[in-house]
Amino acid sequence: MIKKLIGLSLCFFLLLTPVSLAIESQRSTPIMTPEVQNPYLSPDSPKYSSEGWELQWSHDYGGMGHSQLAQPVGDLDADGVNEIIVGGYENEGWCRILSYDAAQQTYVEEYSWYVPGGSYRIPTGACIFDLNEDGTLELVVAWGFTGADGVYAYTWDGATLTTLDCYNGVGVDFLYDVYACDYNDDGHVEVMVSNAPNMGTSQWHVYALRWEVDHFVAEAFWA
Repeated sequence: MIKKLIGLSLCFFLLLTPVSLAIESQRSTPIMTPEVQNPYLSPDSPKYSSEGWELQWSHDYGGMGHSQLAQPVGDLDADGVNEIIVGGYENEGWCRILSYDAAQQTYVEEYSWYVPGGSYRIPTGACIFDLNEDGTLELVVAWGFTGADGVYAYTWDGATLTTLDCYNGVGVDFLYDVYACDYNDDGHVEVMVSNAPNMGTSQWHVYALRWEVDHFVAEAFWA
């Protein structure tokens, strides 16, 4: 009986393997297309296309590329063009606001900054949403390895980045990421913050921040 089960398992695995390899092979096939003149991409670089998606732009900021934060998108300055936030474990430790310039047909940097001090300084996570419910979008960024680690709230009007508040109280430790959602169904979007589970000294791995008038308030913690 055991031999039969082993035999059936092997047959099932062999049946699935070619399908998986075929799908993977299809997804990794490069397609050469004419390249738009772009200061961030070589004219000789290929565009990679898969299932309708095509590489439009890329740039190497250096550092550990596997540790870049997820890039939130939103029209921060209400000019009708979405901004994109880029940052992470790069060599220089900057957080950058980019947007697409239709005339140049490429992404341009509107602004970049960092929190000074510390040993390395990194923006570890970011999210864009209407934090204070004023009808415009705000930017929330978590910073680590700086001289003033914490969760920062900003506004961007296209010319000036303004800091609204920084939460660096209970729970702040080795900051990993931030995420915006109405986790408790109270009709207001909160900021979920995660600490590294294997570093730091805080007992809290996840905590929630709500916005009250002009500052963050921690309202829930999870170990």
